[in-house]
Amino acid sequence: MSRIILESQEECKFVESGSHSTGHDCWGNIEHSSYSYVYHNREIHHTYPGMYVIHDGEKVLGTGYVDHLPTSIRPHMDPNYFKTEKERRRKLYQELKKEFEKNPE
Repeated sequence: MSRIILESQEECKFVESGSHSTGHDCWGNIEHSSYSYVYHNREIHHTYPGMYVIHDGEKVLGTGYVDHLPTSIRPHMDPNYFKTEKERRRKLYQELKKEFEKNPE
């Protein structure tokens, strides 16, 4: 293994799409649920938005969430990282501000 590649699940060539029947609606039409997955160690691993896939170009080595990566790597995996992080911090600031205005002691 000469290299390891981390790609978002939306861009990775190893991510496949599947679906399964979830039953029937009230008119008798079959309903389906779609999902994305990769094969790793002969098992299906579901992938979701916000996940990455680790591979060596030939086989999948694992999956994980972008939020679990070191802070220095996250912006490379998620182009909206800084915007999302700023919004999260703004919400936290507003909650803390309300808390301290209620009870300043």
